[in-house]
Parts: sequence; structure tokens; C-alpha cells
Amino acid sequence: MTIKVLLVIGSDKITNNLFRDFEEKFDNVTIVEDHSRNIVSSLKLVLKGRIPVLAAFLMFAANLVRKKLSYTKNRSIIRNNSDLLEIYNDHKPEVMILFRAGLVITRRAFPKNSKIYNVHSAKLPKFGGLASIYRALKSGDYSQCASLHVVTDKIDGGQVLLEVPYFLDPNKSYLENEEQAYNAGIILLENAIANDFS
Repeated sequence: MTIKVLLVIGSDKITNNLFRDFEEKFDNVTIVEDHSRNIVSSLKLVLKGRIPVLAAFLMFAANLVRKKLSYTKNRSIIRNNSDLLEIYNDHKPEVMILFRAGLVITRRAFPKNSKIYNVHSAKLPKFGGLASIYRALKSGDYSQCASLHVVTDKIDGGQVLLEVPYFLDPNKSYLENEEQAYNAGIILLENAIANDFS
């Protein structure tokens, strides 16, 4: 049996490149792009100390050199929880998954029995939250895993359901390590969808 999935992805080059052909692989998946974050909101996170300045610089530099592969998908766009709830109610998915989505989900806005998961591309709970790849590299914790976890009101705090291991390499660039992490996240996501999350 194939379950109906609503996939909420970020709107940056990483997700653009990772998901450009995703709909061709999985016809049971509807992809929505999250446009809730921008350069101003990112700068606010740095100013509040939620993202270290060096981490922000490395992420920005990696994004500058990363090539953007073209695609011509007409995907729905969300900017807030109300937009997402409207699409959720229209599609009535059996599962909703977040991948590099910047929107903080208001869990109580969605039906209590809804299955909402997040793919986080670092070991949980140790590296939950923002700048996780940077923090793992900085701490020398190179043995990592992409994690699929239940979304709760606590960011990256829900039960971990599935993991895919990978290794960071301190001799490689931040960009290469970031791509290693998110490729593991894609493998995890594709396996979860292909196996109906069982």
C-alpha cells in the first residue's frame, strides 16, 4: 500500500538540487516549498546567538559556490502555519514530512492524530537545532546520522524513528560535509517513503 505524503521542503539551493526529480520517483508525494525564511530572518538568528557567526559564514559561502540545478516544477508555496494548514486540509495526507523547512510548526494547529515527521541531518538529541553540521564538525563528532523523528512542540525533540549513518570528514570543505549530511537525509527519506514508514 502506498500512503499519501505531504513533503515540506526549504527553498534554498540544497533542497532545489536534492528534490528536482523527486516527484518522478514518488507519485504519492506532494511537495510544498517553505518560503518563511529569508536573509533577514537568518541574520536575526545570528544576532540572537542561535547560529554562530562562523557557522553562518560557512553556510553562506557554501551556498554561494553550490551550483543550482534548474527545474520547472510548479509547487505550492507556504510562508506560515496558516498556509501550511490550508494545504494540509486540502490534501489530507496520511503523513507530513519536513526537510530543511525553516517554518517552526505549531503542532497544536494540526489534528492531534496527524503524523508529522522531520528529517534532521545530524545525530539527535545531541545535535538538534540549528547549525548542527557545524557543531558536529567543531566538536569532532564525525560519526553522524540523518534522523527521522516525530515533530513535537520542542524543536528536534520528538522520538527518533529511523536513522541513516554517515561520516563527516574534517579534511573536506564545509560544503562537502553539508552535502554528505543531506544526501544521507535524502536516502533516509526515500527509504521511509518507499517502505510506507514501517
